[in-house]
Amino acid sequence: MGAGLPSLLEVQAAQQRGRAKSVILLWLWGGPSHIDTFDPKPDAPMEYRGPFGTIPTRIPGVHFTELLPRLARRNDKFSLIRSMVTTDGGHPGAGTIGLTGFKESPTVHPNFGSIVSRHRGHTGALPPFFYLGRGIPRDLPR
Repeated sequence: MGAGLPSLLEVQAAQQRGRAKSVILLWLWGGPSHIDTFDPKPDAPMEYRGPFGTIPTRIPGVHFTELLPRLARRNDKFSLIRSMVTTDGGHPGAGTIGLTGFKESPTVHPNFGSIVSRHRGHTGALPPFFYLGRGIPRDLPR
């Protein structure tokens, strides 16, 4: 059921694609707002959108703010995730879930990068994972 030429071609295309070897995760704790960077809302009322104009990217229908022209020209080379949702409205709690898969707790859970590195091993001159920054904020007022 459902098997046919389109399905076969889709499977063949997936097998021909290259496999990702590296990931660069930019997690901007306290960084610029998503509406001022990668997820502008040009059709929203002024009070809900940022003050910047939008520019098209290489992906049809995807726009960034005018502040990111070089990234807009290269967005066919990276994945942009706009679909993360959590029930925790606070940045520390939501970020902890996003980086570890667990809610905030006294138990320290490893970052996804540590887990992937453990399973994939060390294959090059650079460390398989490193983190720049202050870590996951804990005990911050909400």
